[in-house]
Amino acid sequence: MTRRRDAHGSADSDARASVAPSLEASTHRLSYEPPFDWPRTLAFLRARCIGSVECVDDSSYLRTVRWGECANGPASTAWQSRIGWLRICAAPESDALDVQLSASLAPVAEPLLRHLRAIFDLDLESSLPLAVLPAGTPMRGPMRLVGTFDGFELAVRAIVGQQISVKAARTVIGRIVERYGELLPAAPDGIARVFPTATQIASLDDAVIASFGLNAQRARTIRLLAAQIAEGSLVLAPHAPVQPTLERLLATPGIGDWTAQYIALRSLCWSDAFPAGDLAVLRALDARTPARARAIARDWQPWRAYAVMNLWSSLGAGG
Repeated sequence: MTRRRDAHGSADSDARASVAPSLEASTHRLSYEPPFDWPRTLAFLRARCIGSVECVDDSSYLRTVRWGECANGPASTAWQSRIGWLRICAAPESDALDVQLSASLAPVAEPLLRHLRAIFDLDLESSLPLAVLPAGTPMRGPMRLVGTFDGFELAVRAIVGQQISVKAARTVIGRIVERYGELLPAAPDGIARVFPTATQIASLDDAVIASFGLNAQRARTIRLLAAQIAEGSLVLAPHAPVQPTLERLLATPGIGDWTAQYIALRSLCWSDAFPAGDLAVLRALDARTPARARAIARDWQPWRAYAVMNLWSSLGAGG
């Protein structure tokens, strides 16, 4: 399907620069093959930031982090994880991103940096989508996928965001973070709390989840999804198997095609994800139905997710 540079070779060489424990934050450089539109990537993230968890300024993305000590991905339980923060910005006069990690994350720097390579699509041969997508495909904006650091966080955001605006979804999620997000000691200005774990949310009653501004069905969906992630039967991270993950998502009451495809695009970083029912996609394609949108995008396979990113960008940062 997709041809990418060897993620292990490239990531490891970049990641080994500063992984020894230190009292100070460490800085790492992650290279990529240009072009890469970092300002548009920042605009995309800025429109979706979760208060206290993420922050975007003119040049960088800052967020809190929960990372498993022994796993190659975010941990689902507090006892398996360590918390900290990271900041990402464009490297000056270089085709690379500079990543600053808090000292608490030094022992897990290598797997964490590999994860960042995946979610910012740094191993993409950027010419491939342009070479494969037909002439006339809207490709204005970021040529790369913008994944998510925490698949559970993204899934909650997607469920909360069903049929409401990005801004309204951020408000509801902000309430959950304020109540159940763990405080991060000595956090930089702009962030303060780590997103709750799946285990925490799975332990709540539906009525408690609904009290943050959700209807009963969406509250139940979030709890059921959290339970699957907490028990390990559902993994929402790059390189997770796409079709089994989609099937498990669609089997969860309250998750339909749009939500499953959106999660696959941003959590699994699947190059062919296509949320055909997305209102912004329908508007950008001037399509009245998801079936019509799928028909228009049929020849874009297996790069439909890249077209979606650019369709969203064509309507503004918020999509």
